Formats: sequence, C-alpha cells, structure tokens
Amino acid sequence: ALFDSAVWEPIFQGYDPDGPDDQELLRWLPEQQRRLEVVSEGRRQVHNIWLMAQQGLDHFSLWLERCRQRGVEGWLTVRMNDCHWVDKPEAHWHSAFWKQHPEYRIVTYRDPLGWHEYSLDFTHPEVREHYLRFFRELFERFDMEGIELDWMRFGHCLPYGWGRRSGGVITDFVRQVRELSKICTSRTGRPVRLGVRVPPEIESCLSLGYDVLEWMDQGLVEQITIGNFLSDHWLDFPIQTWKAAIGDRPVTLGVCLYLGITDPNTGDWMLDTPDVYRGSAGAALVKGADRIYLFNTCYYEHDEGSPQDEKLREILTTCGSLDTIAGRGRRHILSFRQTAAPGEADLRKIPVPLRRQSLNLWSRQDQIVLLQFRLGPAPRSPERAFLWLGFDTEALTAEAEQSGEVLHSAEVWVNGQACRPVSGLQPPQPATPVAERFLAWEIAPEALAAGENLVEYNAPEMAGNIVWAEIEIRPT
Repeated sequence: ALFDSAVWEPIFQGYDPDGPDDQELLRWLPEQQRRLEVVSEGRRQVHNIWLMAQQGLDHFSLWLERCRQRGVEGWLTVRMNDCHWVDKPEAHWHSAFWKQHPEYRIVTYRDPLGWHEYSLDFTHPEVREHYLRFFRELFERFDMEGIELDWMRFGHCLPYGWGRRSGGVITDFVRQVRELSKICTSRTGRPVRLGVRVPPEIESCLSLGYDVLEWMDQGLVEQITIGNFLSDHWLDFPIQTWKAAIGDRPVTLGVCLYLGITDPNTGDWMLDTPDVYRGSAGAALVKGADRIYLFNTCYYEHDEGSPQDEKLREILTTCGSLDTIAGRGRRHILSFRQTAAPGEADLRKIPVPLRRQSLNLWSRQDQIVLLQFRLGPAPRSPERAFLWLGFDTEALTAEAEQSGEVLHSAEVWVNGQACRPVSGLQPPQPATPVAERFLAWEIAPEALAAGENLVEYNAPEMAGNIVWAEIEIRPT
C-alpha cells in the first residue's frame, strides 16, 4: 500500500530512514537507486511515503479534498494484481501474503515465463478476502467520488483456461466491492461510482474472466476503461462494439492512452509526443469514446517550465475533445493489440511483408499492400497530410537489385485518390530504428475522412518489409 495501511504492509515496511543504503529493504535495488538523493522509484520513493506517514500527512485524503474544492471527481484506483519485480522476491513491492503463498499464483505447474504468471489466483477465497479487506479499509478511510478496479495490472487473475468456467468468481468479487462501497456512501452521503480497467476486446475480457456484460447487466459498474497493457496507441479499439454492448445503460466508456508507444518490430518502448497522443485520442473520440484516460502520463512532468512539463500541459489541454485536437499536429501510427487472452492473436499490423500471398478471397492483388488507418478529425485546409512508410534493410537490398527508386515510385492511393511522393522531409519522431529509410507521400486533405481510411501501396513484388506506417497531419 502507498500509505500507512492497517491491513496491507505499506511500501516502507521495515525501512530505516537513518540506515545505510544497503539495508535489507533496499538491497535488491541497483546501487544508485539506493541513495536518497537520487530521484527514482528506489529509496527516495520509499522515504517520501514514510516521511508523510510520520508527519501525519494523509496524501490521498488531501488529494481527494483538493479535488472537491476544484470541482473535480476524486477517484482512487487499486491495481488488482501488480507484478512489478516479481522476479526479485526480496523487493519491497511485495506483500508477505504474496511471498508466503506461492500456491496461490496462477501458474504453479511450471516455472513462470513472465511477470504476469506470478499473479495471484482469484479462484482462491483467501486471495479475494485479502483484497476485500483492503477495499473495506479504503471505504472506511477515504471520501472518494469513485473507485477503480484496475484489472490491467497485470491483466491475469485466473489460471489459464479458467476464465469462462470459473463460476463468475470475479463477478462475485466486483459485487462485494460494490456492497462495501456503501460504507463510504453512508459516511459522506454521496454514492461511490465504480470503474474498471480491462482489455480492449470484449471476447478477451470474457476469456480472462472479466464478465463485463454481466457487470453491466447487474448495474455493478458506471465506468469501463479499455486499453493495452503498456503502450496504448492502438487505433483499432472496438469502441462501436462496446457502445452497442453498453446501450442505454449509464456506463461511461473511456479509452486508455499510455505515455509511450511500443515499437512493433523490437518491442522497445518509446516516449510519446503530444501529436501522437492527439492522433490516438482523436481516433477514439471520433468512434464515440466518452473520455480519454491517461495512464502514467504524469511522468512527463519534470521541473516547471521545462520542455517535458510543457509537453504534459499540451497533452492535458488538447487531447480531451475533438475540438481541441482539430487544427493541431497529430500522428496516427499503426501498432498492434498488445493485450489479449492467452492463445489469442495480437492482431499485429506492422511489419508488413512486401512479398506476400493474400488469403482474403475478396482481395487477391498480392502486390498491393493494404493498410487501414482510423483517424480523428479529418484535416482541413490549409493542413497538410502525409503517409510515412519505413522500410527495413532487406527491402533496400531488394530495391538495389532492381533499377530505380522502386519503393518511392510505387503507386499509392488513399481512399481511392492518388498520392504524390515527396522528398526532403524529416520523418517525425519517435519511430522505429529498424527502418533503414523513411519515405513520404502527400495526401490531399479532402481524400481523408474522420474515422476509417484505406491506404493502397502498389509496388513490384520484392523481399523486405514495411516496418513503420503512419499518417501525419501537420498544421500550416
């Protein structure tokens, strides 16, 4: 717990503020992060939370009160199965409950393959009670407008294959949290709204045991936020499907955006820019999302007035509505669905081979690469729009074996309208380092529409891959 909880160990349990940097609580950290003067998730974080507790500063209560003063809904969120640093059992992140009960984890029959496989298994009554005690404390202690159950940290709460045959144990748990919320309501006179953060596809939710349809039918939740695990710039969130499932229920649909984007080629994480945020937020809002949910975006902020601080301000002031997005630079980048139930495809759109055989009976033009983009507001004159494609080394080698600049001289259409190749532009960043060359085509603004857009790239069949694809809209 990130406060002096009475039922869970606080993060500073066992911390000696006057102790050495290699005290037991900190020994697992890299040596630099053990030093108090280093701003990091290491000793400085532990020390500051300990210090507030010693001084009687209940920071969550203070934040919630300040929200009420400013007319902002103050919510708390609980990570339902946080698995940070589970490969280091001595880390101060872990509770005694997790350490003492390896038999309660979702994978016990073999060595775990990733952090999420160390998650606690909610089919065990002891696990559910462990969390319910904590929720009871939150409702008894804090005056909140809402509380979120964040099932996306780390996304797995049931053994593999048990999602649809678990007897609704997670639904029953959500129902119990809803009942406990009345403790707070009875103190404050205000109902507590209940929210959840879940995977982007309804079928994935059901396969993981998150029966969002039943939660809505029973009136257990007022807000559903969909998103990927780490980098959420996925233009194809099935928002219309969610809105149809919600129907006329009083449920708000949020779309989560992270502060980074994952390179679909390498898996490396890259820090976003405000124009990437605007592209993804616009794509979600055009399709009917009710709100944009920012996850970890606060880590943009550094010193006041710094470039990073200005980027944070720009994100907060321009990404919340189509009106504030329109007329500003934005990037719509193809990525992949990062969160799926075990066994489901990741729906990876990039990389795309330049030599491929289509299995789609409706489109057997094997030489034409089809790329579908979902945009936010359509560009308006005098805005300019560009298609950026990045090609790998293999593609450049194949091009060198032919005569001419075949990659850039390819025919390109957007929604059936021809595009003009352009040179001399610097590609926007961040972008994959796997691309040996970025090429651009200008798109007539009137060719683009809000929402779905189809790009056709017609080049001679050749080896290599398109490893980056985006539509960039630049204000002039």
